[in-house]
Amino acid sequence: MALASWKKLLSEQVAYFKNWKFNFQKTRVIGALNSIDEALERYSKSTVLPRINRGETFYIEKARGDDMAHPHALFYEEALFLNHIIKRWKFDTSKLSKFEQEDYNRAVEKLQEWEKLNNLMTELKHFVKEIKQVIGIRRAVHSTEQSIKMGYPLFEESIVNRYKKLLEELEEFPEWKQKVINEVEPNINLLADQTNEASEELEESPFKEMDQHKY
Repeated sequence: MALASWKKLLSEQVAYFKNWKFNFQKTRVIGALNSIDEALERYSKSTVLPRINRGETFYIEKARGDDMAHPHALFYEEALFLNHIIKRWKFDTSKLSKFEQEDYNRAVEKLQEWEKLNNLMTELKHFVKEIKQVIGIRRAVHSTEQSIKMGYPLFEESIVNRYKKLLEELEEFPEWKQKVINEVEPNINLLADQTNEASEELEESPFKEMDQHKY
């Protein structure tokens, strides 16, 4: 009896490790449902420039290893990893039960939504950094002639056009569009403040369509 039980247990363990990749992907992807909703909510509310892959941005202000730290404070890395294996590993959902299939597909859908948000946040981060770099250049010069030599108004026109295009692309996603407005527009208006004198000498300011009194 004991030998039969031992053989059955051993057989189950062998079967599990034989299909370790399938079992690993199933449990990790479905397990993401425990954290993904909170991650999406907190990520969408976070600013683009602070580091986004540590607990203080996603969940709490406690560092990793702190007794008060959230157990899923590093979900950023988990989401990146899961999106990677979803795309690259072969996975037969027909081997899942009906309820497992529902959970798995729901998790995949939410992880893909997280990836889209992450791509947007990454693009915004680089965009805002570029604007701040141009602001730094404008602050370093003290005349219209110097500004023109340093790429004015080409840099400004490129930034404004990129901003308008980004808003057009997000027309069907009002929450994300508002996120772009909140993150980018104040920096564009700050750039406009640095080039008032040069803009007055142009027939048409690159910021003519921006509401510079909004902030």
